[in-house]
Amino acid sequence: MPSKFGDFQVGAYNVLPKDTKTTAYTAPDTITLTRCPSLLTDPLRAAMDLGIVKSEAEAALPLDDAYDWFEKNLDGFKRGDAWVNGSWMDWLTGTPSLSRQMGGGLGAFGRAYLVEAVQKANWKLAVTGRLVGVAPLVCSGNLIEGPAKQKHTESASVSVTDTTTEKIEAGLGVSAGIEYEGVGVQITGSLTWSLETSHSTTVTKTFGDELEFDIDKGEWGRVDIRVCAGLYTGWLGVQNYKGSFDLYPFRGPVHVPGFASAVAVHQMRAADSEFGPAEKALVSEFSRVTRERKALAAQAGLDGDGLAQLALYGLEQWRLADALRALGL
Repeated sequence: MPSKFGDFQVGAYNVLPKDTKTTAYTAPDTITLTRCPSLLTDPLRAAMDLGIVKSEAEAALPLDDAYDWFEKNLDGFKRGDAWVNGSWMDWLTGTPSLSRQMGGGLGAFGRAYLVEAVQKANWKLAVTGRLVGVAPLVCSGNLIEGPAKQKHTESASVSVTDTTTEKIEAGLGVSAGIEYEGVGVQITGSLTWSLETSHSTTVTKTFGDELEFDIDKGEWGRVDIRVCAGLYTGWLGVQNYKGSFDLYPFRGPVHVPGFASAVAVHQMRAADSEFGPAEKALVSEFSRVTRERKALAAQAGLDGDGLAQLALYGLEQWRLADALRALGL
């Protein structure tokens, strides 16, 4: 269900509608890849959503359509021999008992890591998916009530280590931040893919700018940094230990091919009428705590009591921010 700003949650990702007019790019309706996302990162920030289940994948890309694609594009695939896993909690067919013991405590991450490992051993693998949303969120700034004219500064650093034969940037790590009203946000995310087929020199893309956000009377606004990518749901096919193939439900972001920018700033707006009294009170309290913390932090030579108060303001900011996120704000 969309939030007051039009964004919505699809599994682990907050995205914008695929037909949004707010992006400078158009994500392809379908994506096909000959590799799987790398999982050699924090499991909580894996480059694909390991919480997806079979019914979600089938709703986006029916199995019969997936079978047709895999039979044409994955050498040796036969639908009659394929095993369809219900989730990433299922082991690859024929997984040895030792591998199950070693990875059993890692949950879905352990199963997915095994799939990545067999791919690196040159076992056959492919991904096909359909577009379900665009512009996955990296981080958001504070919510502001209009009328207001607020300057905000964004910064982002993007390192690209590989370019695949599909001309899709891979090894893509995003670190982004927003600062306004004295509060900085620093969150990292990644779109990392493994087993690249061609390599280029590592490059770094950066931008930093001060922009003005004009929020009219009767509306609320916030600033998002979002990846220039589509979010795709479908299937990952991989050769199993018995020589046939397993299918796993797949959901993950893929950078828009050929689009130069890796991240973009989105100024999000919503009508005042969308917010109830309790939501407005929560935002007002968050703004008050933010202002008072900023003023206190600007004072030189804080004593013990001042430092303790500063810490309390920080804790209260985190509590209120969590409450705002729970309301989709």
